[in-house]
Amino acid sequence: MAALRRRAGEGTLTVEVVPPLAGVAEAARILGWDKRRVSTYVRRGAFPEPVAVLASGRVWRREDVEAFAATRRRRRASR
Repeated sequence: MAALRRRAGEGTLTVEVVPPLAGVAEAARILGWDKRRVSTYVRRGAFPEPVAVLASGRVWRREDVEAFAATRRRRRASR
């Protein structure tokens, strides 16, 4: 993740910039799928790589999930 540093007097201020994230439930909502279908695509290696795997599960950058959804919509529209 990007970090922004600025001199503040004698100390340094560090601000972490975290992009919007999506877990399985959010990814399912973006795609119009259920969580099980997202998990199936993840297991098959047909889903974007997560940015982290937490105790609560995988998380992706929301923009990666939205790009994946847009690509799928374009493919379906061209059929």
